[in-house]
Amino acid sequence: MPRMALPRPRQPDAIVIVDKPVGWSSAKAVTAVRSYLGGRRCKIGHAGTLDPKASGLLVLLVGRATRLSSLLMDAGKEYVATIRLGVTSPTDDAEGPLNATEGVSPPPADRVAQVCSQFVGEIAQRPPAHSAVKIAGQRAYWLARRGRGFETASRTIVVRAIELLEYNWPDVRVRIDCGRGTYVRSIARDIGAAMAVGGYLAELRRTRVGPFTVAQAIKPGNCRRNNIPDWLLPLERAADLVAPEHWVVLDATQAALIARGKTLDARKMPQVAAFLASRAGPAAACSDHPGYPGLLSLDGAPPEARSADPLIEPMAAFDPAGRLIAICRLIGIRFQPTNVLRPLTGPMPPA
Repeated sequence: MPRMALPRPRQPDAIVIVDKPVGWSSAKAVTAVRSYLGGRRCKIGHAGTLDPKASGLLVLLVGRATRLSSLLMDAGKEYVATIRLGVTSPTDDAEGPLNATEGVSPPPADRVAQVCSQFVGEIAQRPPAHSAVKIAGQRAYWLARRGRGFETASRTIVVRAIELLEYNWPDVRVRIDCGRGTYVRSIARDIGAAMAVGGYLAELRRTRVGPFTVAQAIKPGNCRRNNIPDWLLPLERAADLVAPEHWVVLDATQAALIARGKTLDARKMPQVAAFLASRAGPAAACSDHPGYPGLLSLDGAPPEARSADPLIEPMAAFDPAGRLIAICRLIGIRFQPTNVLRPLTGPMPPA
């Protein structure tokens, strides 16, 4: 009698936060978790890589949660870093050959604190030569390993805070709260250069990504099939990325429209309309969809309705049952879904 094929397990839509150990690549952590969630058939990725030499929080996105990647990449991150002074490295970390700076003396603690404060705010930063940024279509680390002469271009980043935790020459331990695109290796290099002693990143641990902290995370080696409920977080946890005052509960019709990727008229949504009152610019007049009041019909709408107004902070849209349907943005008068997490297809039923 032929054996019957077992049904494939349904792929979950979820978030996994792991505490990646030193020596593990981000890809290895992804593979470890994927093996318990359907193997190669499981759609999974991470929201921001972490170097093998670094430890700490890695956010993995499973199934439809992968649609949250850009939102998490934009979320603030926190690191605890050890900067070693008096030594430089071409890679700005311990991977490269280390070169001691001759004739330097330990700077006083107040000088270290003062220099650290110079790197808080909106600053120009030059990425490390050994990084994944592209130079004329080639990865910088590829060019650097082959001895090609080049210099990475500076770019603007945001560092919200640098807290001096400990100073014991030659090591400086700091907590860094920063935005997207920040290279902590570059901060270490530049702090050492600002004190004319040189420096490189000796240790790095990521402790937070957006609302998720390493204290909530599980070691990837501790993920097992028999404890999946302990480490598989539901899609609703994506709402933690959004300020609670920006949580919006939709009615059944609105939820069905948003789940189909439709744009709603924010003026007809009491929880959202208050935001319109404080926004500058003319109020656009858009026609309603004939069957569904509140659904914008943009055909023939005035330019104000189509303009790329600055996006406010994201909003989380829930259905009446409390399920997270989508992450949305308010653009002009449009309540527009940008990350639909529970999509529906096909036409709406008759109104």
